[in-house]
Amino acid sequence: MEELLDYAEEYMPNFDNQRQFILFKGQESLIDAVVKRGYCKVYEEHDFIFDFQNELSYQLPEGFHFVKESEVDPVKLARCCWKGFDHEQDKGPFEKWEEADCGTSWNPQKGYNGVRKGVMCPAPHATPQFDIIIANDEDEYVCYSGMWWVKENKLAYMEPLCTIPEYRNRGLAAVALSKHYERMKMLGVTHMTGGGNEFYKKIGYSDGIVWTHWKKPTII
Repeated sequence: MEELLDYAEEYMPNFDNQRQFILFKGQESLIDAVVKRGYCKVYEEHDFIFDFQNELSYQLPEGFHFVKESEVDPVKLARCCWKGFDHEQDKGPFEKWEEADCGTSWNPQKGYNGVRKGVMCPAPHATPQFDIIIANDEDEYVCYSGMWWVKENKLAYMEPLCTIPEYRNRGLAAVALSKHYERMKMLGVTHMTGGGNEFYKKIGYSDGIVWTHWKKPTII
């Protein structure tokens, strides 16, 4: 353990003093070790977990349909994520996605290229065939829930989940997670992750993973 921490401190980049250790609640030996090295906890975040001994069964409302995996349009999906994560509010509309990247921290070009790379050259262990996309009658993508699954873990890792603003509070995210539950249970999954939003607890998730972030105070 000490060798791992030594390696991290020596070789991991520390741009603008942003380097942190991210540890999980329950890893007490690691936490004690970083505290002895002068690190302080700067914040923690929670991911809720759904136990498949329970059931998720929210139904798709009228006027919406699931998008088939073979028919996914990367531009529509990138636009859904752009709107769904509220980038339109502070970064403008999803436009000129096929132009050269203008170099800002996040823009339509980066969003589109990220989705396109995920389709053309998915990351190791990526399972986009289990993603859930919900569209409206005009075939606009309005809700998206990603899914990563390694069968040996029996854990379905949901990431990301978003609904575009004008379609929130209609139960679409709960429907997408219900569809995940239906599909993944048949494959032997026993648990599914969610985020830290209270929405998850409202539909049946329980306390799960606690991420703790540790950082050394800046010396002036």
